[in-house]
Amino acid sequence: MADDQPAFTTIVLGLPLLLPVHQLQPASATTSGSPIPLTIAPSTAALPDVPFGTNKKGRVKRPMNAYMIWSRIHRPILSQANPQVNHRDLSVLLGNEWSKLTQAQQQPYFEEAERLKRKHAEEYPG
Repeated sequence: MADDQPAFTTIVLGLPLLLPVHQLQPASATTSGSPIPLTIAPSTAALPDVPFGTNKKGRVKRPMNAYMIWSRIHRPILSQANPQVNHRDLSVLLGNEWSKLTQAQQQPYFEEAERLKRKHAEEYPG
């Protein structure tokens, strides 16, 4: 890859996004000129509550942390807006966008993570 090109170029609805990932706006990406909100609150995301399943060894899985909650909400949005981006690059994009959010923007996800942690402790004490 040439030195003057970004690590990867995201594709937004078939149109190349000319900015490298680290130059995207902090609170939203864009699709066809309209912003994609990257601060959808967990309470308004309309995602079903994830039960605490078990892994292959029968152990109860840990509750999701703030980043995992945020990425679970926003991964489908970014994936749909960037269909040509592979899973690895989408994860990098998500990580970059999460790190650009302010503490105030991240706070609802930390609160939801704390709620899930308390619920997990109630359902599986010890």
